[in-house]
Amino acid sequence: MTFSGGNVSAQGGCNQLSGSYVISGKRLEMTLNIATRMSCSDDRNLADRRFSELMSQSFKVELLQPQPYRMRLTSESGDVLVFQAKPIPL
Repeated sequence: MTFSGGNVSAQGGCNQLSGSYVISGKRLEMTLNIATRMSCSDDRNLADRRFSELMSQSFKVELLQPQPYRMRLTSESGDVLVFQAKPIPL
């Protein structure tokens, strides 16, 4: 996922998903309402759909250290997602 100026984008398995996000205290809310429409296998399309559904929840966000940085998202329903930072090429 990439966060920039209130916008978020993510790769869901087949398509690029994008939308907006808001952080309030330790809460992160995302709305991924834009997606490319590439033709992929049914499994990859299903992964996209499930990822988009998961990411449209409200999450408690935690930054985990040490390097590489990781972000743990915990939804109100108990789903836990962990993302690891990818180095930025210079």
